[in-house]
Amino acid sequence: MTHPIGFIRFNRRCSSYVIRALAKLPVTPNQVTLFNLGVGLLAMLALAQGKWWSAILGAFFLEVSYILDNCDGELARMRGMVSLLGRQLDTLVDTVIHVGLFPAMAIGVVRQGWHGPFTWVGCIGGLATLVIYIITLMQEGDQSAASVKALPAWHGFKDAARTDYALLVLLCASLGWLPGLLWVSVIGVVVLCAAILIHVVQGGRII
Repeated sequence: MTHPIGFIRFNRRCSSYVIRALAKLPVTPNQVTLFNLGVGLLAMLALAQGKWWSAILGAFFLEVSYILDNCDGELARMRGMVSLLGRQLDTLVDTVIHVGLFPAMAIGVVRQGWHGPFTWVGCIGGLATLVIYIITLMQEGDQSAASVKALPAWHGFKDAARTDYALLVLLCASLGWLPGLLWVSVIGVVVLCAAILIHVVQGGRII
């Protein structure tokens, strides 16, 4: 997936500095993953406050979370600590952060005084994301069909979720466009969820 603006390169560069610092500390990759969970929860809490400054703070925490998400796996490879448990924990943390993100944004939008079915929109987005990650967890533990072609759209979603989206939240929070971003995001994740379900029912994989 090509990103002409270079968001992936920016995140990777930030992650490289963090990894160098972590490599000097007595921390394990799983501890980094759990710390990332805490940062992600702070992002959701800030986004749910419904204030302009808190939405920007939430977007900042979300960006930090995505940078950390690049660190645990790299640290595990550096130290020879790659494991199925670590991969599943990483996916589980990603699940919690991304499932909770849409409801948190919806709560914040409602608290800002916007009217409409935003609570339902946030819940639907969270549910669709949960379905996607449940399938991911199931397939990570089942390597019997690893040769089956994966769904390209899923990899595009993961790239976007870990790079562009935090910056989009920051931009939209600054301009007061979070309601529109929430609608577009949820529609996108629901469509992707439907595509993944169809792909899996037909015997395909997403990883």
